[in-house]
Amino acid sequence: MEELKRTVKRAQDFCLRHSNTIEKAAVLLLCLGLGIFHYHVREYRADTLAFQENVKQYSLMGFLIWRANTWSGRVVLEGLLYVILKLPYLVFAILDSLMILGTVYGLRTLFGWRRLETSVISLMLLCFPIDGLIEVGIQPGAINYIWALAAAVIALIPLGMIYREKSIRWYHYIGFGSAAIVGCNMEQTAAVVFCFYFIALLYFLKNKKQKPILFVQMFLSMFSLVFIMTCKGNSARLIQETASYWKDFGELSAAKKAVEWMVHDRELFL
Repeated sequence: MEELKRTVKRAQDFCLRHSNTIEKAAVLLLCLGLGIFHYHVREYRADTLAFQENVKQYSLMGFLIWRANTWSGRVVLEGLLYVILKLPYLVFAILDSLMILGTVYGLRTLFGWRRLETSVISLMLLCFPIDGLIEVGIQPGAINYIWALAAAVIALIPLGMIYREKSIRWYHYIGFGSAAIVGCNMEQTAAVVFCFYFIALLYFLKNKKQKPILFVQMFLSMFSLVFIMTCKGNSARLIQETASYWKDFGELSAAKKAVEWMVHDRELFL
């Protein structure tokens, strides 16, 4: 046991002494992994094929109006997707890699991570969800989920800046506001960003550290959340998805859906 403790201590000391080198190696491995990943999934699959057909049929504005009325409220993210699908795949691969790296360094900036913590997250991202993204199509999956997450993390950085009493400049409103518009165009990230800012606002009001950017970011996330929840396309998507479960599932309350879902799943496995 004592020998194990000494080994762990030596490993910790080694990591701390060489944290700069470890971080560089981890980022290099991540970049290599991303390059290999994008090379092997560059062909069009699944949802990407359907989106490609839609891009051929519609103009950008026509595509956004159609999606907002028939399937989705993610008009900002899907507007990006429309543009990306018209560009060479290499452009998407580079931007997607930058978004993933940006997520790591956005979290580092937000939480004040040390190099070793950044290295661990970078190495964890090598376990990339390849199968899931290939099933839904790499471009739609990445933009609707990974890019939204990256932008949402960046949109939260002002919280760390205010907490550490750093100056907020006019260009921060433009940059972080844009990140909030993009990142909060997905249901989950909009809810997370809004809740973070709402709780932070109460905390900073109590400690008299509030800044106007708090209200701006909270408003943008709240506006995005309300838009998504009330968008016709989101309602249409919910109806179409729940209709594929079983008859009248969409008419049940949230509590009854949970009960029926558990019973239904149990019957499937018995």
